[in-house]
Amino acid sequence: MHAVSVSGLKNNPAEALRQSKQGMVVVLNRDHPDAVMMGLDQGGLLQAPGVRPHWPRPVPRW
Repeated sequence: MHAVSVSGLKNNPAEALRQSKQGMVVVLNRDHPDAVMMGLDQGGLLQAPGVRPHWPRPVPRW
């Protein structure tokens, strides 16, 4: 489990997302837990009905 402050999340969201792939990330607001981030592959969420792991990119129409 990792922890990140709200300001740390705002300054470097990519790092928090990387950490969420390894385990849960607790977002702290003034040293109190405020939210939890969890990667979709954690806990079998990708096997839930209606959840697709990869979405096709929209084709630009010029």
